[in-house]
Amino acid sequence: MSLNLLNEQMNNFLDGLFDEKNESNAIKLIVQYAEQNKDYYKEILTTIYQRFQKENHLANKLKIMNLMHGFYSKSKCGLTNEAKAITIEFLTNIMNIYFDTLFKDNEEPVVISLISQFAEKNKEYIKEISKLIYQRYLKESIYVNKVKIINVIHSISKGKYSRQYVDEFKSFIFEIFSECYNNVNQENKIHLFKLYYTWKYLIPNEILEKLRIKFNFDEMKEEIKRTNPQLIEKYDNYNNMKLEASLKNQSYSNNGSRLKSLISSNKKFGEDDENNKNPNNNYKTNQSKKSPHLTLNNQMNQMQNPHNNLNPINTSLINNNSSRINNTNKNNNNNKEREKK
Repeated sequence: MSLNLLNEQMNNFLDGLFDEKNESNAIKLIVQYAEQNKDYYKEILTTIYQRFQKENHLANKLKIMNLMHGFYSKSKCGLTNEAKAITIEFLTNIMNIYFDTLFKDNEEPVVISLISQFAEKNKEYIKEISKLIYQRYLKESIYVNKVKIINVIHSISKGKYSRQYVDEFKSFIFEIFSECYNNVNQENKIHLFKLYYTWKYLIPNEILEKLRIKFNFDEMKEEIKRTNPQLIEKYDNYNNMKLEASLKNQSYSNNGSRLKSLISSNKKFGEDDENNKNPNNNYKTNQSKKSPHLTLNNQMNQMQNPHNNLNPINTSLINNNSSRINNTNKNNNNNKEREKK
């Protein structure tokens, strides 16, 4: 096959990709075409790269990114080093377009939401995306834009892959937050404090503690409490909500792991469970539910063991009823013996 023919066919496929109705079908056809022409894989990637550079519409660039996901997940060719390098360059280009839009657009929440969605969709490149965000922060000289980048980090940290992204952000979040906080006006200082205050269950505690001490955030909290107590209450409620969600996720995860281990060992759920063997443990659990002042450990233990449902009171009733039945039977037998005599 001549390179001119290959280039022409690939561009026809890409024209189909930009058609909203045919995007998924076009990705499938291009992936199949690449598999059938493995010997020209580099040339196919070059055509895709050139078309990406040529496109002015962000929507079309995003569709080419979706195509690269197709190569990653569907193609037998796999994501070669050449394909990965091109994909990272595409990522860089798209992220810079997003940031340029963010800095000049009044629709900041919308653009931040789009960046967060893009970060979630490209979870295979968490390290690269985190590095791009950090590099863009360092490149910016306008501190209002730096605040917007921290808003992006905040949004991604609350997303689907929060833990994975925070693992990357924690290496530079103290540095950029401190540098930004020291150079913005009071309004933005308060805004950054609000972000900090909602990071209680997102960002590692040692980082938050360093920020609290460095900027005396306890004093700012008390000041906001005096002027706007509802705001602190609102963020406290938000933190409590995040804690509850975290506990539930941990509970589901622990029970899921335990269920898998039981299945693998052919045991029934609850079999050989020390808590089920000892009703005193269940009594303690039931008593703790009645207390409005549960400690965090008690809550976690209670949520991790939702299957301890034996009720000692009901058990005692059953035992009492059994003894009554036995006594009744004895009395009946005694009466019969008397009648015989």
